[in-house]
Order: sequence, then structure tokens, then C-alpha cells
Amino acid sequence: MRKWQLLISLLFITILVINAVDAQRRKKPQLERFAAGLVIGYGFSQIDGDDYTGFDRSAPIFGFQVSTQFHEKWSLDVNFTYVHKGANIESELYDFRVNYEKDRMIHLTYAEVPVLFKFRPKGTESRLYVEGGLSYGKMINSDITERVNEFTEVIFSDIEYNFKKDEVSAVFGFGSAINKDLTIGMRFSYGLNKFYINENPITKINPNIYYPKEILFLRNYYISLIVSYRVF
Repeated sequence: MRKWQLLISLLFITILVINAVDAQRRKKPQLERFAAGLVIGYGFSQIDGDDYTGFDRSAPIFGFQVSTQFHEKWSLDVNFTYVHKGANIESELYDFRVNYEKDRMIHLTYAEVPVLFKFRPKGTESRLYVEGGLSYGKMINSDITERVNEFTEVIFSDIEYNFKKDEVSAVFGFGSAINKDLTIGMRFSYGLNKFYINENPITKINPNIYYPKEILFLRNYYISLIVSYRVF
């Protein structure tokens, strides 16, 4: 999906929600039409497809959000956040070195717009909530630092120019309201599209021949701790 199509779709959904809010407001004046606030947190990420595991890339999150409540139990939150994804990888070749440092650092910076439906089981009086939706992200910067020697089979900086800038992720989360203005929660996001795809993988037809390692695809996974504070 092109980014303009996504933005138009989000605008259309927002208009529908506003109309629904107007109708609900006439029936239930206690529902809040709009709220806006700040979002801060901390995220942990990993990359699927690089043959390493672990959410070892961490960085702060900051942004803001707007919310609208269209039912006693349902609301819509739109976030605008600045997040860091990627991976910090330690090669097994350097397990015994004295100066312990990462051998490969893949740092990806995104501007993201998560659009999330929030459900409170007991309505407006409920502290607990669950949420889910989609997030559109734009990669605004990528930075790769890696140790390369005669044993290195895959050099990520060689494929960096093929990284896809647009990302759509599925987002799921849960949390609790501390008071009417402050909430804390956890979210997990999964990249629905891969930000790198090897268009010409090696055809391995002979099991007796050694084929060099290659990256077939790369995809983001992300876990975040989020604190939201309503300003108005």
C-alpha cells in the first residue's frame, strides 16, 4: 500500500469516528470527545532473518497522541512517535575477547503512527484495558556499524541501500490507568512487511557443495513500555 493511500484511509477513518462520536455524544454526554497528551517509553527490538535472537537493541520512545471515545468501552488512539529499532549482535568469534563490545550494530530510526482501538471491559470506570491495531512507520535513518574480517560471510552494509523505507506493523497491547490522566502499558508489534527481501537468492541444488551464507529477508519485532499522560 502506498503511503498516500494509507494516509487517505486514516483520514477517512478519522472522519467516520468523528461522526460516530457526535452521535454518541448526543446520547451519552459523559463520553469525552477528544483528549490529547504525551507519550514516552522505552523499546526493545530484534530483527527476524539475521540468524540471531534476543531483543538486544533498546532505546527511548517519545511522541504524542490524540484519542477519541466513541463508546463507553471503546476508544480510538492515534499516536505519533519517534522510535529506534534494529539489533546489536555479538559474534561468536569474539566470545573470549577482553574488550567486550558489539560486533554488528544495525540501528534503524522510524517515525511511526500507530492507530489503536482500546477496549475497557468495564467501561469508563475500568482501569485495565487491551488495545490493538496497525502502525505505519517511515524509516528516516539507518546506520550500520560492523566488524568485517576474513571470516565475515554477510556484510549488512552491502544490502543497506535495498532497505524498504515504509513499514506496516500489527500492534497488540495491554495496560492500566493509574489515574484519569496517566496510563502505563506494554505493546508488541510485528512487521507485516519485510524491510529487506533478497530478490536473487542462491539456488542450492547440490547438498555436497558449500554455499556462502546469505540473508533472505529482514523483519522488525518490537516490544515497548509506554507511559501516556493526558494534557487536555
